[in-house]
Amino acid sequence: MPAPLPRDLRTRPGSALPIKPRPASRSGPKLSVASAPFTPLSALAQAAADLSSPTPSQASATLARVADVPEFVPSGAGALFGPQQIDGPVYDQSAYSDDYGYAFYDPQPAYNGMHMVQGGIESMAIAGSEQMSDKAQLDNFFMHHHVGSSFEPLQHHLYNSTLPHVANIPPNQKQVHCLFIEDHLRVHLQSRNEAIQQALDPTSAEGARLPARVDAYHTLFPLDESRAPSKIFGYPTSVYKAVRSTDGRTYVLRRIEGFRLTNEASMSCIEVWRRVRHAGCVSVVGAFTTKAFGDSSLVIVYDYHPLSTTLMAKYFARADPQTANGINERVLWSFICQIASAIKMIHAHNLAVRVVEPSKILITGKNRFRINCCSVLDMLTFDTPTNVQAMQQDDLFNFGKLIVALTSGSLYALHNMQKCMDHMGRSYSPDVRTLAVYLLNRTLTNRNIDDVIKLIAPRMLQEINGAFQQNDFLEDQLSRELENSRLVRLLCKLGFINERPEYELDPTCAETGDIYLLKLFRDYVFHQVDEGGAPILDLAHVLQSLNKLDVGVNEKIMLSSRDEQSCLIVSYRELKQCIETVFNDLMNRRGRIA
Repeated sequence: MPAPLPRDLRTRPGSALPIKPRPASRSGPKLSVASAPFTPLSALAQAAADLSSPTPSQASATLARVADVPEFVPSGAGALFGPQQIDGPVYDQSAYSDDYGYAFYDPQPAYNGMHMVQGGIESMAIAGSEQMSDKAQLDNFFMHHHVGSSFEPLQHHLYNSTLPHVANIPPNQKQVHCLFIEDHLRVHLQSRNEAIQQALDPTSAEGARLPARVDAYHTLFPLDESRAPSKIFGYPTSVYKAVRSTDGRTYVLRRIEGFRLTNEASMSCIEVWRRVRHAGCVSVVGAFTTKAFGDSSLVIVYDYHPLSTTLMAKYFARADPQTANGINERVLWSFICQIASAIKMIHAHNLAVRVVEPSKILITGKNRFRINCCSVLDMLTFDTPTNVQAMQQDDLFNFGKLIVALTSGSLYALHNMQKCMDHMGRSYSPDVRTLAVYLLNRTLTNRNIDDVIKLIAPRMLQEINGAFQQNDFLEDQLSRELENSRLVRLLCKLGFINERPEYELDPTCAETGDIYLLKLFRDYVFHQVDEGGAPILDLAHVLQSLNKLDVGVNEKIMLSSRDEQSCLIVSYRELKQCIETVFNDLMNRRGRIA
């Protein structure tokens, strides 16, 4: 049964906007909007056109200049897929990260000194671009830098958490924060989107050095500044983020510089690796050779995981008091279970990892590990006879070395094995020491990953439980945004209908008809004022009214005109019918005009 309409319906003197009275017992949060001013891109371009020509130093300047965030420092040789963490704003995630071992996000600092492309996929990926001219391709590939324009990253600090004095409210009341996803998760997702949209200014020195197009990939952005030969592969390597023009998605290109492919049959091993799909392994997309960089290079394409770093950069590249005596055992078991599961999948395909090294283990989130750079050594040594079983034994041994290094906090711990084992016995559970001894025992020639899985089976159950808990958390966060698309569609229909110029000239629509009712309903939802004439910014009232309208309930409301000469009582169902009628008329008119 619909709620009765309040009799005490007041209006502010001089205005006929209906006022929704508030019971004295109701005390809820009000929506307060305070956002940064928005400057259209066209206005920035117009302002840039009035400036003089840039100097060479200005041309190479970055698009993002934010004085309040720390300067970005390129990562060292260890970081392969993204910038290392630097000192910056840290967000408290203890409410969830302690309970869920698979918290898939970490706080990251804002970006500075980078070129931010603030455009959609449409401005970068153009299918069938081979038929376009070179200039037209470049115009669609890049958003060109205009001197004088200011491109800044998103201000994540505007998403403030709940203040302490309103955090503990009665359970029958809700805060605005409860209606949307958790702040830290939003910051993480937006930071990842920013990382995906990073691009170099094509007029800068570094942007001009890179080719505009490599095979089907464009908009290259370097992820690794190291030019030294790789200790694992033996060739100089470079890593780039790039967009594939066929699907508009972002991938990672690992370039092996100066490598000349002599046997085309080596590409067949890439097809085998493409069938390896595992959550603990960075998936291989493909491989090709190119001379776009000025030499003969082999490029292997992988999935892109933004804001990721390596095990080397996270735990061994710098002194960290928290990991000087070994990492937390909970994190260690997450690492062991995920990497062991990935190794099992790779060995099941009769392949060997061959890159179980700290610089080739990727950290894509909190307690989230993936094996990186698979298939590279198989391509480089395709013509060299190899023993897969022997290489699989090396995978297990290198896995044990990594475990010992993580528990001791040093890559050189194996030089004093007895001291490492003593420390492991004092600081960790016996299961860790048993696993390490088994993996490092080369006298056992019949070691296999299945035995490792049996040793860590109880810990696997804990990891599965943590993954399920994190999945429940993410589903709960997703449910908060579930109805947003439905309400956005409804608001779009109202926006298409209200204040149309052609309706303003129609006297039948000005004071009567369906359009007039929707105009009054817009005032009822958004333009209410209190007794003192102050605007009422009640998000709960807006969401409640829009949901009732979308469902079309039989509850009736009173709509009053602005001149206080008309007062109409209608139901949400009637208003919904009005929207459908008017919007269908707009659709039909569009068809007739077209």
